[in-house]
Amino acid sequence: MDREYYINDVGNQMTLLGRSTYLRYRELFGEKVTLPDESYRGSYIIEIAEKIKKSAGDRYLTGPEEEHLPFFVRTSYQTILGWIRRDLDQFGVRFDRWFPEEDLYRNKEVDASLEFLKSAGVLYEQDGALWVATTRFGDDKDRVVMRSNRQMTYFASDIAYHRNKFERGYDRLIDIWGADHHGYIARVKAVAAAMGYSPDRLDILIHQLVNLLREGKPVAMSKRSGEFVTLREVMDEVGVDATRFFF
Repeated sequence: MDREYYINDVGNQMTLLGRSTYLRYRELFGEKVTLPDESYRGSYIIEIAEKIKKSAGDRYLTGPEEEHLPFFVRTSYQTILGWIRRDLDQFGVRFDRWFPEEDLYRNKEVDASLEFLKSAGVLYEQDGALWVATTRFGDDKDRVVMRSNRQMTYFASDIAYHRNKFERGYDRLIDIWGADHHGYIARVKAVAAAMGYSPDRLDILIHQLVNLLREGKPVAMSKRSGEFVTLREVMDEVGVDATRFFF
């Protein structure tokens, strides 16, 4: 058995992460910045910005934003991934492989998967977008894989990733998803069937959100606004063994 961590490192959220850090970086030099509503606002963003200021000084204050964003996206991503690796290691959870979503695009596996579905007769164009006919395999509606603006959806990556795992020869795939992805189960099993794999070879486990109480009162959390308690904080407060027991 192999354990694999799938890293979502492609798409608008990555750009938004980098831009949030970039704006905080400029703020550290006294500039008044306006954070868009959808920005990431946690203190960890400021921590990354401070790290960049310390190592690069004011190097990124001049020049257009679009030139600097790739650096801020990459640095934010690498820093946060490093924290995740460190905390999971302390928690006693280890993976055999860390699989970046970006590899699916770099290796043309997303394109290859869509071509495969096209040759199987389950990919069609409508209203300028590309759709997979997942309703033929038990889904409640067909799904978009490429929008009319030619941008790929996350579902396109999901298709390529699962095809990649099946093609590596695994007999059984076990996905562990958050509770907010429950509605994706039918479409992923449907597209597995569309690619010629038995949906019974794919098991999807849904883990639930937890209520964290402090002094008997629920702790309000919002990932985007930065109001949350990290696994590391819980481990530091009550210990690794107690945290593992309750989870």
